[in-house]
Amino acid sequence: MEALGAAGSIAGLVSLGDAVFRGLYRYVKAVKKAEKDVLSLKNEVTLLAGILHNLKSVAEVLEADDEFDNSIRVDHVNSCFDTLYSLNDKLKEIEFPKNQRTRTIFRKLAWPYKSGETNDLAQEICKHREILSLALSADNATALIRCLSSQEAMASQINDLEQTSQKREEFETLKAIDEARQRILHYFAVVDPHQNYKTVVSLRYPDTGFWLIEGETFRTWLRQHGSTIWLSGIPGAGKTVLSGLIIQRCLARAASDCAVAYFFCEYNNPQSQSTVNILGSLAAQLAVQHEDCFALLKKYYDFLQPTRALESARPEVKDLLKLLQDMAQCFDDVRLIVDGLDECGDDAEEASESLKMLATEHYDTISLALLSRDETPIRAHLGPPTCTHIEIAAQTKDIEHFVRAEVELRSKKTLRIKSPGLKDMIIEILVSKAQGM
Repeated sequence: MEALGAAGSIAGLVSLGDAVFRGLYRYVKAVKKAEKDVLSLKNEVTLLAGILHNLKSVAEVLEADDEFDNSIRVDHVNSCFDTLYSLNDKLKEIEFPKNQRTRTIFRKLAWPYKSGETNDLAQEICKHREILSLALSADNATALIRCLSSQEAMASQINDLEQTSQKREEFETLKAIDEARQRILHYFAVVDPHQNYKTVVSLRYPDTGFWLIEGETFRTWLRQHGSTIWLSGIPGAGKTVLSGLIIQRCLARAASDCAVAYFFCEYNNPQSQSTVNILGSLAAQLAVQHEDCFALLKKYYDFLQPTRALESARPEVKDLLKLLQDMAQCFDDVRLIVDGLDECGDDAEEASESLKMLATEHYDTISLALLSRDETPIRAHLGPPTCTHIEIAAQTKDIEHFVRAEVELRSKKTLRIKSPGLKDMIIEILVSKAQGM
């Protein structure tokens, strides 16, 4: 995660903290003799808001110092988000009657928490404040991220990043060993998905998509071998960005006995829409992860390109499927991720059927994660019960998190908003009109 991502996350938290503060202030102002626990909660939120504003300034200063992969989750920021979201939702439920005579009595009755719950909430916010205040002492971006992440999670994520980096380096190193090897790999990898992957990872906003990878369905898929998940959603739901997150998680687990290959079908790249090119790219990626796999790839290449033949044959889907199945025997676990099957047009059904056959015939080794729009030709092969289906829609809190951060950051530059109420209205309308996009 880049420090800029941390600054963006904190900016969204600042916006939410300010909204909660305004809600509490309005309540306390209306109820002249508000309960002590409510006043205590308001004071804790006030102190937290101050910490957040200072922390945002620190993060912005450090944002150019170090770079982190944006798959690192800033645990304490997200935990604070959850607390404030819950409180903000409760405050929104309070109605403020215009009749001054009934206002005070009504407000006491309208307070959405019991006394004990209010005290617990104040203590919870106090803990968030104490943890986040530690980050104010950070003198570089590394220290900032460490303060905002739980130590155990941080160590795990660093390990993930090191493994991902190692796999990338191995991929590039093996491709450059000699010209003959490169020629064979490039013959099958007509479309190289590596640049797409880097672009997709850079586009993902920090902390979004964790509802998927932390969900039980995805965790089960990651634990089990030989299973298929199909993730579908409307255009703009974030399928491609989520595919990058899935690939990251799989690469973090990659080892000598666990292989990962991926592909992106693009509407503006006809070559990426061919079933042969999808399977060929997956085969080339497996070939650089095991020498026996490369030997199998070379054998098929020599068959297609005999030395004295006048004409060369082209790869066929059935042969590539057999090749991938044979390659899978070199590993204990193979993870294949393909995004955008709906972009394959007339080949969408063939691509879906072919990929599903891999997991069907090699249920103990190959696991698939396939992403697309929910279209009939694709559903015919990937829909329940043959696959585990996950419906993708941009999560409301993901959208609100993003919108709050962007509005907060832009309000200092191009977006001039003096009224806090207007800022909240803009955020609410943008989130509601997003409709899962």
